[in-house]
Amino acid sequence: MALQRTGYEPTRTVHKIADTVHILRAGRVVISGAPDGLIERSGVRTVISCDRPSSSEVPLPEGALSQEGRLVFEVDNVTAALRSLHEWSASSGCEIANLTIKQPTLDEAYLRLIGESVS
Repeated sequence: MALQRTGYEPTRTVHKIADTVHILRAGRVVISGAPDGLIERSGVRTVISCDRPSSSEVPLPEGALSQEGRLVFEVDNVTAALRSLHEWSASSGCEIANLTIKQPTLDEAYLRLIGESVS
């Protein structure tokens, strides 16, 4: 099982040097808080994905979407989601391949908090 962590690294610097971030829109502060708190308040979720099994007879794990040959989960609790994915793998006999975990970034939180779409 391969694991990749993805995400926009420069925003991690903000987490290291800023206790409080102020988000501006049209020159006014619309929200302030600690970087992690802003991400949590934004509702942007962690995305876990892995290769979809080649067999179409295997039911998808609960909460999974199938996108471009991958199983995709948007989750709040990464540990619980990975545990569930592992249990599905064990019961179905399917290998979890090319697992990725993409944590929400401050950039995505910013866009959500100011009302822009997050792709």
